[in-house]
Amino acid sequence: MTNENESQKNQPPVEKNPMYEAAFKKMRQRSAARKWFRRGGCLVIFIIWLGLMLLPCFFITLLVEKEIIISRSDVPEHEYRFFLLEQPDEQGIGISRARIISGGEDEDAVCVVTSVSYYLWEGEGDNSTYCNCYEKSGDSWSPTLIGGDADCKPVDFSADENTDE
Repeated sequence: MTNENESQKNQPPVEKNPMYEAAFKKMRQRSAARKWFRRGGCLVIFIIWLGLMLLPCFFITLLVEKEIIISRSDVPEHEYRFFLLEQPDEQGIGISRARIISGGEDEDAVCVVTSVSYYLWEGEGDNSTYCNCYEKSGDSWSPTLIGGDADCKPVDFSADENTDE
């Protein structure tokens, strides 16, 4: 055995071929990229799986509590709201989404547009959009416009009454 080891030591070193080195380097880069894509794919699949597993918890909470509110800021009505409709002629789920269209959380005046969608399995519901504006005084918000249209303009109910006559 010592003769074999000595014969290997006495052989001249094998020269490295630059073409093979470049090919090995590319292979290593590709395998590293594939590893990240595999990990990213596993992460996406895990997130989808986790969402599907939490979906029954969401619906059980909705059935017990009748509504789920996810607040987005300290501005009034700036929230996501999921609510259960249990009327004799209408049954289903309502989803309310609010967004700030003028002002901001850091400003003293803000308008919030809320879109409400209904998903009913019994009865019919019309989706709606309305606007409420608030002014900050100290740590609290006071309303300046309640029930405006989607463009945050006051709704003139007297015009509707005159057209009905």
